[in-house]
Amino acid sequence: MLLPTPLDSGTAELANGTFDQFLYEAIAGQRDLSGARCWDIGANIGYHSLALASQGAQVAAFEPGKANLARLKLHLEQNPEIAPRIKVFPVAVADRDGTVSFRESSDMTGASSGSHLSEAMPPLGAAVYAGFVECAVPAVTLDSLVTKQGEPPPDIVKIDVEGAEHLVLKGGMQMLARHKPLLLVEVHHICVMLSLTEILLALGYHISVLDRDHASPSRCFIMAR
Repeated sequence: MLLPTPLDSGTAELANGTFDQFLYEAIAGQRDLSGARCWDIGANIGYHSLALASQGAQVAAFEPGKANLARLKLHLEQNPEIAPRIKVFPVAVADRDGTVSFRESSDMTGASSGSHLSEAMPPLGAAVYAGFVECAVPAVTLDSLVTKQGEPPPDIVKIDVEGAEHLVLKGGMQMLARHKPLLLVEVHHICVMLSLTEILLALGYHISVLDRDHASPSRCFIMAR
């Protein structure tokens, strides 16, 4: 992947293939990735899409940010043996279909640009996002992807959307209730965690926290199954 130099700890892990290794350990405890249908929501520059596909998964990668999307597509071009297993959707996943407001940054100097839906509850202070540009992007729901667009329902869904996690799930209540995919979610705000807990428990999911040692007061990763 094309990464900034010098590398900080996060981008160094991206470069050497150990970033978020705990996710793959969690998945291994649940199912084999070979042949699994995985939806990578908030695909960023494609690290997880490529990693999942390299282990045999069929991946749908969702990324609305222009800078991230350009880098993701470049990484697919550089990995022709894996790219055919990845289908790119240049859209946001939200609680409704149509057009949504998106706050975007082209800063590629860290592991994440921090771009997010304007309705999200991002994890950092407002000053961090002061230079972001607001734009309109197309949006889909998890439900409409299956019922209207005919996408096969996923076995695994990874979500990293900078504080819009609850909006993603609200747009997929029917699909989640019917197909019960394994969920791997980076939660970015304590209020979002409350909403996620209410949604997931009502759907019969069991929730566990992953990588507790690196969780922060405002951010953690959960697995729901």
